[in-house]
Amino acid sequence: MDLNQFDVNQCIDRLDAIFRRAGDLQSPHRTRIVDVPNGAVWNDVSTRFMPTLFDVVDLEFLCASDALCTEQALWRVIEDQQMPLLLRGVTTFWRFRGDGELKRLLRDLVNYRPKYPLVVVSYQCKTILNEIVDERSRDCVMIVSGNPAPIPSIIVVDGDSPLSRSTLAGRGYRMANGIRKVPGLIEDPTSIDSESGLGVRAPAPTIVVSSKIKKSDIPNCMYSCKWIEDGFDKLQFCDNSLQQLDRTWGAATQWQRVYEGVARVGSFKRYVETVFGTSTDKLEDCLGKYGQSDDYVKWLYWVALKRWRPESEYLARCVRACDGKRGQSLIECLYREFASMYDSVPEDELEKGKFERDFDERKRLLQQCGRSIVCEGSRFCEWIGYKGEGAFDDLTGLTPSECEYGLKWLCKYGAELSNEAILGRLKHVIPRLYDYLLPYDNYHSKGVKAEDLQAIKSYFEAYKRQVVVNRVDESFIETVNAEGSTHRRYALYPPRDIYVDEIMKRSRSEKVFVYLVDALGTEFLSYIEQKCKRQGLSMSSNLARAKLPTVTSVNYGALRERLTEKSILNQYVGEIDDIKHNRSSVQTNPEGIPLHLYKELDAIDRLFAEVVVQLTTAGVASVWFVPDHGATRLGVIYGGSKRYSAYVGDEKIEGLSHGRYCHRHRAAIESGYAIESDDGSYLVCSNYDRFGGRQSCEFEVHGGATIEEVIVPIIEIRNPNAKEEFIVKTPTVFVDNDRPAIVDIYSVQRHDRLSLRIDSGPCTGRLYEAMSRDGKNFSVSTSIYSPGIYMFSLFDGERWLAGELQFEAQARGFVENEDSFFD
Repeated sequence: MDLNQFDVNQCIDRLDAIFRRAGDLQSPHRTRIVDVPNGAVWNDVSTRFMPTLFDVVDLEFLCASDALCTEQALWRVIEDQQMPLLLRGVTTFWRFRGDGELKRLLRDLVNYRPKYPLVVVSYQCKTILNEIVDERSRDCVMIVSGNPAPIPSIIVVDGDSPLSRSTLAGRGYRMANGIRKVPGLIEDPTSIDSESGLGVRAPAPTIVVSSKIKKSDIPNCMYSCKWIEDGFDKLQFCDNSLQQLDRTWGAATQWQRVYEGVARVGSFKRYVETVFGTSTDKLEDCLGKYGQSDDYVKWLYWVALKRWRPESEYLARCVRACDGKRGQSLIECLYREFASMYDSVPEDELEKGKFERDFDERKRLLQQCGRSIVCEGSRFCEWIGYKGEGAFDDLTGLTPSECEYGLKWLCKYGAELSNEAILGRLKHVIPRLYDYLLPYDNYHSKGVKAEDLQAIKSYFEAYKRQVVVNRVDESFIETVNAEGSTHRRYALYPPRDIYVDEIMKRSRSEKVFVYLVDALGTEFLSYIEQKCKRQGLSMSSNLARAKLPTVTSVNYGALRERLTEKSILNQYVGEIDDIKHNRSSVQTNPEGIPLHLYKELDAIDRLFAEVVVQLTTAGVASVWFVPDHGATRLGVIYGGSKRYSAYVGDEKIEGLSHGRYCHRHRAAIESGYAIESDDGSYLVCSNYDRFGGRQSCEFEVHGGATIEEVIVPIIEIRNPNAKEEFIVKTPTVFVDNDRPAIVDIYSVQRHDRLSLRIDSGPCTGRLYEAMSRDGKNFSVSTSIYSPGIYMFSLFDGERWLAGELQFEAQARGFVENEDSFFD
């Protein structure tokens, strides 16, 4: 049978009766238990019942500052009592010890016979008391009716609270400094909403206690307790938005450092934005700083991306796959996740275009990482090797290691692929090789038939493919031999000097710049064409014939001096030739892979950057590439299996330029592929054989008479969008009989020369040279002495630059004097 319940008035009456007998030592005394459902009920009882002859003891004052009340201290107070005693907080303290300990203590108290009246106020122990109190002790227990208040949850913070009291209060928390303060806050009557009336349940507050007590100290605690022991716990406690963070994502020291940062700025979001200098919705933009960051910042970036999911689906996938706690690089995941995600997906089950979209997205993200991907790209190439023939499509081509791996792959597997298949793979992976291998459709040359131009096109397409796969087909050797012995198609093309003369003629009407590019072969036309298209430049080319032997001394000779004499700007560029002869920084490779090809493309890129400057800021109308000769890579790969010997009497003559030609003299040659040079001084190999006595070059050779050595491109590059801009600095000039009109003009583009032609008035058609010291500010002294409005045009030599410009000539005198008068 449940214990009897009493209302507040009945409880007070019974307590009065108990304490009225307090002085009667002969009366039998028993411990009385008064169980209250909430702090407000006890507050009502205690304020209306206030006997003068009793001692009220709150167990809080029996404890050390950060400790629980011991049972020994409790019984000492009870046994030493010299007057009626009322104890508070007993059961609230004992709940920390567990259900079993609380029940045992209540049994001991109910059965105890004190010398003076003893009242123990229990808190929400109705159920336990109904369980442990027998019929003999029923009258010793009073259950005060009312609604139980919610029991607060407890957060135990190791040390000082990470939040201030005001912040805690703002979140609805209550603060306790030491564990002994907790029972008082649990039984505090303010835990009931006073506006709702007595006995109405209020939301359970949370008590934050700063304490050193450990979970192991109170393993059976009946309260809902959470310990804030490390940086991760403190971080989640400080910022409610971080509940989805996982402790396993980082080490304790990392979380502690994050917490310290958050404590300084107020929130995890603000801390992340402070570290990375951007808002959390733009974290992807910080990939460029990732590689240069220390390990902690890399880890924090990974955590931030897990917290604020990036828009990029591929980046989000990599963030999920990355083991940031172990220090795995996010860049590593950007590389490898793509290779793994398609391993087990059959090609016919792939969503159309998904592979390409993911490939492009991955490449875009890696490009954002900047130079920090170089090392990771190298490691990726080592890792991807397990795929063998299937590895190529997982490369990005963004790092030297990947480009090298791609070229090695082509050398190993490319020979079995068609041109179209190779181009299809290169387009996304190594676009530079794709541009190099693209067919070039705009072959031109004066007086050469279309079928011969088509033959050259087919020749160079086959040549470039074999360069890339590092192999010479037997069918191509037959073509080379046929060209060298029978067709000699290169002879159909005009000599290079015809086009040089044309450039000189062009320079009379416009500003030109000539690059004498040593060893720039016809094979690079498609690459240069693609660069022009991307820059919005126009390109035209003509094929010409170099002189034999195809060496610089024979082909350039005094060409540069001729250009300089004609005041044609020119520059010799020898970098490509240096690469072919391994005079540059290119490292040798025992596998014989044509890695030097990338260096040649790099050299063209650097040269092209200069071209853009010339056409956009230097006032140059056209830039020309004039090579001296080409070169052959296939001649090196083929190895010159036949080595011919030339003799003068019994004296053996050594071959020159790695055996591509030799001095003729009176040499006897046992070969149908040795032809005379233009001046008859040399014998030149017209196929891939060579004269003996000289070791072949490792990369490329020239000096011979194969098509790729002899036929060279004359390339003209222009800026079709170029606009000449001029500002008339003196729109009004003054003239009289002694002083003619002097016009000052500013040119936005630099010009070495400028002339002004009058287009209206009495001096129409007259041309005046402009004077300048810097190529931009010009002054023109005319023979105009009469007032009027004059239209004029500007020229660079014979080339028209701009028209419909004007200035006004006013007579000196009245207007000018009037200005002086007012001065």
